[in-house]
Order: sequence, then structure tokens, then C-alpha cells
Amino acid sequence: MKRAAKNDACCWEAIERNTSWVLERAASATVVSSRIRIARNLSGFPFPHNMTFRQAVEAENEVWRAFLGFRSSGREIYMLEMNALSEMEKGFLCERHMVSREFTRSSMPCSVAIFPGEKISVMVNEEDHLRIQSFRPGERLEEALLDADRLDDHLSGQLSYAFSGRLGFLTSCPTNIGTGLRASVILHVPGLDVSGRGKEVMKEAGKQGVLVRGFYGEGSRSMGSFYQVSTRETTGKDEKEIIENLQVVVNLTVREESKALLLLSNSKEKMEMERSLKRRLRSSTLSSYAFFSLFSRLVLARKLGIAGFDTEKIGRFLHYALPNHMQLKAGRKMSPEERDEERGRMVRERLRRCIDV
Repeated sequence: MKRAAKNDACCWEAIERNTSWVLERAASATVVSSRIRIARNLSGFPFPHNMTFRQAVEAENEVWRAFLGFRSSGREIYMLEMNALSEMEKGFLCERHMVSREFTRSSMPCSVAIFPGEKISVMVNEEDHLRIQSFRPGERLEEALLDADRLDDHLSGQLSYAFSGRLGFLTSCPTNIGTGLRASVILHVPGLDVSGRGKEVMKEAGKQGVLVRGFYGEGSRSMGSFYQVSTRETTGKDEKEIIENLQVVVNLTVREESKALLLLSNSKEKMEMERSLKRRLRSSTLSSYAFFSLFSRLVLARKLGIAGFDTEKIGRFLHYALPNHMQLKAGRKMSPEERDEERGRMVRERLRRCIDV
């Protein structure tokens, strides 16, 4: 069994094939995916932002050795040094939510381990020494937590974590001290957006102690009708309480999306929605934001009975409208204008064939 593929070019096809967890249900579900993130630090090292280059290398090597003893349910664990990757490869991992945008810009030694069997990625030397991310399609936070805990338990037996009997796990950001756990979901709510209630509902969600962010989390814009909703502070809360707080907001949003869909299904605007959708499907160029907007309208049209399509087949188009996915597939760097033209061609020549409207 191959345990690690350190920057092995042959691994990219397998990573691409086995890591579509985040958007797997983008065309069919309101709760597209769930993520559990656990932050951990090593007791013998400063936090990453205070480490020297040599300390960063030493911390990275300790973590890598600990990974190699983990029994993955998949065939392989892919371990990639970020500084050895191209900008497109880094961008691809970011677009798959395997790594953060900030992580791709780091000049310090850092790496990511990807566990396809567990649907887990681990950033090494990000804001904390370890950022364990466990993903599940749909609303499955508890399952994501179980797999994250299994890896965390293994690593805690191999590594010495920074821990305080009074405070819990010590983290670079004070808001993560305690369990070090954050929970988040990606929501797709085209009904709320088109009905004009999206901002109102998301503002109300923010009052419930969660963070409402764009598609890529902190500092990012929303794309189409996709939003990332995350727990805020973990200090003083246990894992169960953190997840339950998020689920309250998720359940509220799902109910409001259902109400919006019901109102729209009885609306006189359905005919105009159909005409607008047909115009968009003939677009000559599309930015990634415009493509996501089109995708959200397509999903809404299906839910309202305006259009019909295979959700799994349509869902596959979403990743390949993203800039770095497009460029890796083309095998070269493309200008923004070239990418916009390629998306328009993809919609006219391939996507339209899959839709009955």
C-alpha cells in the first residue's frame, strides 16, 4: 500500500477523481456539504507565525512521520509540499477546499496531506501546526467529526500537543482555544436569493452566533447562491454544543428556502425565469461568478419544474468552471478572457445538451 506520494505528478489524477466531496451535491441539496475543522499545535514549537524556517521544517517532519502510521481506509495518503507546487496546482487545491487561500501564499515550509478514504485534508504549518479538515457531502456533521476524531486520536498518540488543563487545546487564534473545533456547512439557497430574502435570512443567521461567509470562507465573495456558514467561537463550549448551535441555523435556513421555493412555484414570474435561463444558456462568455449564478438558476429551475436534468451530471460542470481547474485541464495558463470564452463554449456545446428546458 502506498502511504505517501510526495509531489508525485501521478497522484494528481487520483486527487482530482477522489476529492469532489465539497460540491458533490451542489445540484440537488440545500445543505451541499459539511466540514469539521480541528486545530492542533505541537508543544515543542512556537506557533507557526513565530517559527523560524528551520523550526517549520522540523515541525513538518514530525507531523509527516506521525501520518505514516495511520491506517487509512483508502489505498493511499497523498502528502504534498506546497512550496514545490505550481500556482495552478495550489489554486486547484484551494478550489477543492483542501487548503485555505492564505495557506497557498505562505513562503514558509508547509504541506498538505490528503486522505481520500476518510474525506480528510490536513494543512501542516498553516495558522496552527495542524488544521485537520473532515468533509462529508450533505448535512453530516457528526460523521465528519467521527473521522476527524479518529485521525486526531492517532496523531495525539504520536505527537505532543500544546494543551492546558485549564484552557484546553492551545491555538494561534484565541477564539479557537478549548476544543480547537470549528464546524461549517456550504448552503445553496437560490430560492431565497431570487425571492429577495437571502440577505435577510443570512443576517438573521448571523445573529444566532454563526459566521456567514462567501464560497471560500473568510474574506471571500458569495458565488451564485452558495454561502458558507460557520461556527464562531469555541472557547468554553464542547463539541456537541458547537455542532448543535450550527444545526439550529442550518435547519432554519432549510425551512426558509423551502418556503421561498413554494412561493416561487406559485409565482407569475416562472415564465420570465424560463426566458432568462434560455438567454443565459446562449452566453458567448461567462466569468466564474456568472457561471455559478447560471448554475444556481438552473438548480432553481429544476426545483420549480421549469427545467429537467441529471443532477449528478450537471454537478460535475461546477468544478471545471473554476479558473485553476480549467487551466490544469488545458495544461497551460489561460488569460481571464480565454477562460470566460471557454466557459461560454462549455455552456453552449456541452451543458445545454444535458438540460431539458
